[in-house]
This record gives sequence, structure tokens and C-alpha cells, in this order.
Amino acid sequence: MASRLRTNSGTKISFFAFQDIITSVTGILILVTLILSLHLNDAAPLLPSPQYVPNKQQLEDIEKENHSLQETLDTVAGAPDAHRLREDIAEAQRQVDEARARIANRESTRTPVPDYGRQELENQIRTNESRAAQSSRAKDAAQARLEEIQRQVRDQLVLIPAADNSGRKPVLVVVSAARMTCERTVEGGDRIELGGGNLPSKFAEAMKSWNVGSEFIVFYVRPSGIETFNDISQQARAAGFKVGYDAVEEGKEVILKPPSAP
Repeated sequence: MASRLRTNSGTKISFFAFQDIITSVTGILILVTLILSLHLNDAAPLLPSPQYVPNKQQLEDIEKENHSLQETLDTVAGAPDAHRLREDIAEAQRQVDEARARIANRESTRTPVPDYGRQELENQIRTNESRAAQSSRAKDAAQARLEEIQRQVRDQLVLIPAADNSGRKPVLVVVSAARMTCERTVEGGDRIELGGGNLPSKFAEAMKSWNVGSEFIVFYVRPSGIETFNDISQQARAAGFKVGYDAVEEGKEVILKPPSAP
């Protein structure tokens, strides 16, 4: 329907093309809304995660290790307070200085000092100096041990391998963008480092020496190695291996600890 508006020159103005554009845009928006609503309730498939059931001996080993760490933490917690140690050292040093000052004053005034009094004073000085040195060493050792424990908790992931219900033992594979570590836990198993380009092909070659019947594969994936993990996990499943996986921070060291290790 043409508008009755006219321009100054008397030419008619039509809004028919503008109405076509509005109608087309409205139809496209309705179509997109319908398409999105059809896929709104789709859920991404979840990959199964393996469950590991450590045996009784492995649980006892873990409890012993936890007990040892707790004893170490208790020792560190029971160490003398650093502020108190500094005060004791300062007090011992003050007593040493006072004793030396008294000796120097007596020698300068040529006041005779009985031998037994001088010997007692020197013994006290040596005792105070020894006590101050021992306190300082104990403080430094406790602080160093505490920092080492904190570093291990922060920078290391310690794994104790466990066989699954069928008796198969894990092959630990740590995956990043440019590097891969494969470590077998069967008797006589080896550890190999894969680097450079084309990691999926190198992994497939290494997997040929593994036994589907006695081993399964556990991937520890760093953020940079997600794409590589997708490729090699499909290879492992296609080869018949049972597969498990977990995430690990980029800079954290992964250590495989034998069950019998202290």
C-alpha cells in the first residue's frame, strides 16, 4: 500500500520495500529461535572414569606415609618460635658482651681477679655462645624442612599405582603439547619420553609393545595437551585398551611411586 505522503517536488513515496525487509528479518529471527530450541536440551556425552581400588597392603603403605608426614609436621610445629629464638640469641649475646666488658674493665684497672671467678665467667660465656648457636641451627633446620614439605605439596603429584579388579596394571601417560611421558608399572616395565612433532604417531608405535590383557592406560592431561589427548585416547580404545584420565596442572611434576617404596 503506497503512502499518501509526497515530496516537495510532488513525487509519491512508497514504503513497500521497507516492509519487505522488516518481514524478512522477522522471519529469519523466528527460524533461528526454532533451530536453537531444538538443540537446547542436548547433553554432551560423558566419558567413563576408571575407579581404582587399592588393596590392603597399599592402603597400609599410604597410611604409613601419611603418619610419617604428620610426625614431620608435628616436629616442625613444635619447633621453638622464631621470635623467641631471636630474643634468646640477643639475650645470650648481651650477656657475652657484658662479661667481656667486665673482663676488659678489670684488666684496664689492673684489678686482680681470682682464678676461680675468671674461669667461671669464661665457662658461662662458652655455654651461652653454644646455646645461641644450637638455637639458631634448630630454627634454620625446622624452617628448611617446613619449606621442603610445602614445596612437595605444591609442586609434586605423587601416584601409587594399583591394579584394577581384573588384575591389570596401569601405564601412566603424562600428556602436554610438545612432550609425552609413558611409564609402565608391570614387572620389567620401562619409562619412555616422547617429544618433537607428530606425538600421536609416536604414541601408537610405543603402544605396540604394551599388553592389552595385562595393562590399562591412565592419561594425566595438562591444559596444553588436550588436543593430543583426544587423538591418542581414541587410538588406545581402538587398540582394545581400557582407558582412564585425569587433569594435572601445567607445571606440576608427576611422580610414580612403587607401592613398596617408603
